[in-house]
Amino acid sequence: MPYILMQPMTARELEVLTLVASGASAKEIGRELEINSRTVESHISHLKLKTRSRNRAHLVAMALEEGLIDNPCHVTLGVVASIAPVETKPRKGGRSALADGSVAISRGISEQ
Repeated sequence: MPYILMQPMTARELEVLTLVASGASAKEIGRELEINSRTVESHISHLKLKTRSRNRAHLVAMALEEGLIDNPCHVTLGVVASIAPVETKPRKGGRSALADGSVAISRGISEQ
């Protein structure tokens, strides 16, 4: 058992941790694992207590450093496939209006 764990991690917690590392929200993780998003939040809370991490980013960084999970860039999930691209309407100042009415700010990154 790696030294960062205060208590053993359950199989479900490991599943949740892997999905958190891939960038999935609690709602997306709940759909993927067929559990309630509040249950997902509970698993994340337990993981943060067990690893003494401050937030999700710290939790993932510690898990990667200790080898508890593989690099999430190499994980293929159904969650990622379910995320649809969002159409935008160009506006002045590098901003785009998203379909839901919110605004995305471009940092001047050009396509090559």
